[in-house]
Amino acid sequence: MRKLILCLIGLLAASAFGCVTHEGQLTILMTSGSASTLGAQQVNVEITSVDLWDAENNSWITVAGGSQIHELVGLAGRAGPIALVNSIERGNYTRVRITFSQGNSSVVTTAGRRDSLRIDPLAVTVQAIAAVVENQATNVVLELDLNASLSLRGNGNWVLRPVVRQVAASAR
Repeated sequence: MRKLILCLIGLLAASAFGCVTHEGQLTILMTSGSASTLGAQQVNVEITSVDLWDAENNSWITVAGGSQIHELVGLAGRAGPIALVNSIERGNYTRVRITFSQGNSSVVTTAGRRDSLRIDPLAVTVQAIAAVVENQATNVVLELDLNASLSLRGNGNWVLRPVVRQVAASAR
């Protein structure tokens, strides 16, 4: 009986102090449209971080950091992961912030020429609902609209003004 009482006290203490976690998995995916009308064969963007807004704690949580390059034209009609989180506290996350870098971002034209790509602004915040459920995997799909985002200036410079929106969210 004494062991049972000690176990119950331990379990209650662990629950009270947050030792017991209620976590799920989250994948943030990105898709895009075609940019062939502009003469871009490839649009390579460097993403340096992906963050989620935790409204309960009023703070950003970084779910992907470091440099990753994504080719956007190839994502037309499919989605590729930009953040994979194996363990995240359950709850509703209401915004996703994507931070880009111009360092390794580029456009490859249909003529095969590689041009630098200026991205402005470098951080984009998207209203997106990510409902993370305990012991389940959640997918959030964001779309970067290349036709609305990418432009070729008269001076020959490529500019990306990221227009991103959530197109799907699902638990599986």
